[in-house]
Amino acid sequence: MPQGPQPDAGHWQNQRAHGEPDRVVSSTSATHAANTPLTATDLSRLRWRSRRGLLENDLLMERFFSRHASMLTEHHRQGLEVLLDLSDNDLLDYLLGRASPPQAWPTAAQDVLTMMRPTPADHNVL
Repeated sequence: MPQGPQPDAGHWQNQRAHGEPDRVVSSTSATHAANTPLTATDLSRLRWRSRRGLLENDLLMERFFSRHASMLTEHHRQGLEVLLDLSDNDLLDYLLGRASPPQAWPTAAQDVLTMMRPTPADHNVL
């Protein structure tokens, strides 16, 4: 019996129902999947995960979901996952343009960051 945690054992992305086969995604189906609208459950999970420790981030996240929830796709979910893995301070710096994200960032993360950034009309929010 192996000792200690096993690689990827219990990571949420690797969990599936008992007996469900591993998914193999071709590039054609990956493109189609990126354009797949998010389900209400997916949106609910993202909203819950997007709750942050900084009020400013919470306000920007809530505004993002209010404006874009009905049109979010798997592409956007992937970008949000990258952003939500950031610390609160790094996320706020990227959102307010005080720092630039790494150039190696996935396109999805950059797309969502652009959608989330405040516009001049939003300055009364913060």
